[in-house]
Amino acid sequence: MTKGSVSTRSRALRPAFATSRVNVTDGGWRNRINNAEGPSEAAARWDVLRIAMISSQFPPLWGGVGNVAYGEVVQLAARGHEVHVITRNHPQDKAVPHIEGDVQVHHVPMVRIPMAFTTSFGKNAVRKLMELGNDFDMVHVQSNMSLLQKRHYWDIRAPIVSGMLGTWKGERSMITWRDVTTSIESANDLAVLYLSPMFDVFEDYALQYSNANLIICAELFEAIRQRGVSNVYGDDRWHLLYAGIDADALHPRNRDPGVLERYGLDPEAPLVLFVGRLAARKGVFDMLDIFRRAHEEAPSSQLVVLGSGPQERDLRKRVADHGLDDAVTITGSVPFPDLQAFYATADAVLFPSFWEGQGLIVGEAMASGTVIIASEVGWVPEIIRDGENGFRFPVRDVAKAASQLVQVLTDDDLRQRMELEGRRTIEDGLTLRHHMDRLEAIYAEVMGDDKPPR
Repeated sequence: MTKGSVSTRSRALRPAFATSRVNVTDGGWRNRINNAEGPSEAAARWDVLRIAMISSQFPPLWGGVGNVAYGEVVQLAARGHEVHVITRNHPQDKAVPHIEGDVQVHHVPMVRIPMAFTTSFGKNAVRKLMELGNDFDMVHVQSNMSLLQKRHYWDIRAPIVSGMLGTWKGERSMITWRDVTTSIESANDLAVLYLSPMFDVFEDYALQYSNANLIICAELFEAIRQRGVSNVYGDDRWHLLYAGIDADALHPRNRDPGVLERYGLDPEAPLVLFVGRLAARKGVFDMLDIFRRAHEEAPSSQLVVLGSGPQERDLRKRVADHGLDDAVTITGSVPFPDLQAFYATADAVLFPSFWEGQGLIVGEAMASGTVIIASEVGWVPEIIRDGENGFRFPVRDVAKAASQLVQVLTDDDLRQRMELEGRRTIEDGLTLRHHMDRLEAIYAEVMGDDKPPR
């Protein structure tokens, strides 16, 4: 294929995905995530647990934290545990998805003020926990969107496991006021920049007084280590544990060019995908610039943006200013079956974030058998071997990312090799099943803890 030409046969050229698992990484991360006892040893200590899951996001209110909490709750229930989810109130016209097993969802109010919602929700969630009897075997808190007061770590009788899915300090370190659009919709982004330092102490409480902390990538682990706090239960209570990817739900078999026709798109044109909230730290305008540059060499390519957020209005204006109205489609949120189909049908997924706790989109694309082109944030440096199972680029380096995108769109052989390797990487230790095996083992480790002196 000559430079600049783009395959229109890409969706007919998908490789056959094998089910065998092979070692396609350097093995370093695998040693770190497999350093706890396995599920068989953990299961020998207890049978069924009564677990409270505290998460300010939970379906029908999705998001990175909500996705992690939902996946864990579904799997905990499938493994026989009784789970009580405590989450924030949601619009009454949206139903909570049905979950098989012994699961109850409890809703509590919170103040709708940027940043203050974290501690407001935490206080009301603990109050609900007390109303439910405060007799759980385990309390799992999805931080940093749910922040507890210091006294809560003693008021709650059960061991507390805190999932550190990110930190406000980390997020504000990688965005500037120039990245934030001046609109009322961007109030949350501005609050992260200017108000979040007041909430660092609550993150420190979680790190110090939780029986265990689940830290979702090595970059975040190192940043937390440098905060200078220590856990009262010991130095071994901070665990590196990636949020697992549901590799059964997100799979190459979901490929469906018909989804493009349903959204008025050309099923023969190469498809570039962006999935996520249209907010400052997601690199939304970089995403458009990357595609614009690549589109000059691959003029038949199309970009689909699955998401909405405070930067949507400015993004639409920039699309029009660049004359890309016919090449860029912004859909907003889509039903999950359509998301599955888009993931598996796309030729490439762009992930240009300035900062991430982990970056679930990266794993979801790889599990779907689609090439990921991602900035070096979150777990990307740990799992992406550049040019083999995906592409990675320095944050804000749009020129390099555009060059990588052109390679994916114009080289069928390269793209197919990377599709296979990406899927294999997820299968080889990064699935939701692997995550749950580790999580149950960590639960078992802290079951016998006594509360330390106040």
